[in-house]
Amino acid sequence: MPKIGKLGGIWDLLSDEQKQTVDNLIPLQIEARYPEYKEQVAQILTVDTCKELVEETGALLCWIKQQLGK
Repeated sequence: MPKIGKLGGIWDLLSDEQKQTVDNLIPLQIEARYPEYKEQVAQILTVDTCKELVEETGALLCWIKQQLGK
């Protein structure tokens, strides 16, 4: 579970699908922090995987914005 989601109290509001999207995104930040893992990350990022992640992330972003507006 991402620390910021737990601290912000939003993690418990996410659906299982939304939590899975977050879990899928977490390894992608490794490249920024640890460039030596760049090739490993690149191997999992097929065109289809990237399209799916972008779509899921967009939906999650919309949901978060709705929550912030409440």
